[in-house]
Amino acid sequence: MFVTAPDAQILDVTGPLEVFTSANRLIAEACYRTDVVTSAGGPITTSCHLQIITTPISAIRAPIDTMFVAGGIGVAQAMQDLYHIQHVRR
Repeated sequence: MFVTAPDAQILDVTGPLEVFTSANRLIAEACYRTDVVTSAGGPITTSCHLQIITTPISAIRAPIDTMFVAGGIGVAQAMQDLYHIQHVRR
């Protein structure tokens, strides 16, 4: 699961995402699920003004064994979002 927020640094989202999706393509045994999530889901604009579409964090029900949290200038605001923090803790 890739947790992000508006104004995230796009490289922090796409870099690790490419690693896991490449593993899925190249390694037969790989079965990574790569959800990009935000509090509400839907489109967000990153710090470089590129928009990405996200899934609501509350929609993730499967067990999570790996979670990345994207950095960037949006992190400070995301840390104030109690709903976001509650689901990250879950």
